[in-house]
Amino acid sequence: MTETYGSARPIAFLIDCLVFLGLALALLYPLTQLNGDQFRIGTPLPEFGSVFSTTTRNGTTTATISGTWISATCVTPDPVPEAALVAILPDQVDQVLVCADKFMGLSSGHTTHVLYRLFGETQSGMQGDQKITVRRVIGSARYALSTDAAANPVRPVYPLGLMTFGLMWAVAALGWPTPGKLITGLRVHAPEGACRPCREIRRLGPFLLAGGFTLLTGLLEGELLAAPTLQMAQFAAQIAFWIFALWYYAWPYLRSAGAARYDLATGCRVVLA
Repeated sequence: MTETYGSARPIAFLIDCLVFLGLALALLYPLTQLNGDQFRIGTPLPEFGSVFSTTTRNGTTTATISGTWISATCVTPDPVPEAALVAILPDQVDQVLVCADKFMGLSSGHTTHVLYRLFGETQSGMQGDQKITVRRVIGSARYALSTDAAANPVRPVYPLGLMTFGLMWAVAALGWPTPGKLITGLRVHAPEGACRPCREIRRLGPFLLAGGFTLLTGLLEGELLAAPTLQMAQFAAQIAFWIFALWYYAWPYLRSAGAARYDLATGCRVVLA
């Protein structure tokens, strides 16, 4: 057996991600057709680098969102449900758009985007016999909320990440070769008494936790996570995950001649088949 690390392992993992992502999409597709606003693919977070543009013609505002994985076509709802205005007052609202989302070209429910004004200090005065209150606008902000096509809030389910890495874990834990390892000619050599499922839970655990967090985020959105400040916390959690992933996966891979943490902990090795 010739032990190999190098570039073959990241390539094998990338192939596995694509294959199991496709399988998870195929399993989820019937559910999205039954209730696309409840069962969604993708994530509840906007994609970094996506472009949001609006156009107003004849008093009607339309908008589009375009990115690498996501896209959306948006219109202004009439009327705007009060439930879509989270933690802000009606007079703060500048614009409300309901977007029909797509992830990798597949329908993924609706999202309502609310653009609102941020007020500073309030000044009151009298003009004749009328009291006038003036609030200074100091900026604007925007938040997104999962809704149906009429901008009524819903509690969506985002199972794609958990299903993708759950399927990958199940195949590898059973000792079956994954598509990526078959294509790259690799296999996992486990010494006698080694716990193969333990290796796989160490290998895919962070991604399973991230998928579970995404699922929980959607279920709790109507209760907790629709507030603009908490959506910023979601972004912070996403950034923290990728920093952790670099430390957990890339650092030992580069430092220990390609040996990953889960290999060193379980005594397993990746070898040429």
